[in-house]
Amino acid sequence: MLIVSAISFVLLIVLALVGESILPLYGGDRELAARASKVSFVVLGGIAFAFAQPAIWGFFAGALQRVILRGGSNSSMAETLAQPGFKSGVQSVALGLCCLFLIATAVLALHLWRQRW
Repeated sequence: MLIVSAISFVLLIVLALVGESILPLYGGDRELAARASKVSFVVLGGIAFAFAQPAIWGFFAGALQRVILRGGSNSSMAETLAQPGFKSGVQSVALGLCCLFLIATAVLALHLWRQRW
């Protein structure tokens, strides 16, 4: 998933660098080019952010477990967070968050596409 995120981020940068040189692809129609560019930015940015969620939250869950295990706390919260299934549970929640961000990206892209100036 992180590779899809990286590819989307690279395409986002390329689209930003290309700028108005894509105008001839739309027959010189600036409104259509602007709408297509906005939607492309939203879709690529949303995909990049959404697919990065499992890796980000998995990293933080692992780091939290390492800190707790090094610290040697005996509290019930620390024992819960140090369990082996904690990281997989966090990654499952992160997948749900990924789906939520993808749905939000699709709704925003559709709203921007239908919007008139």
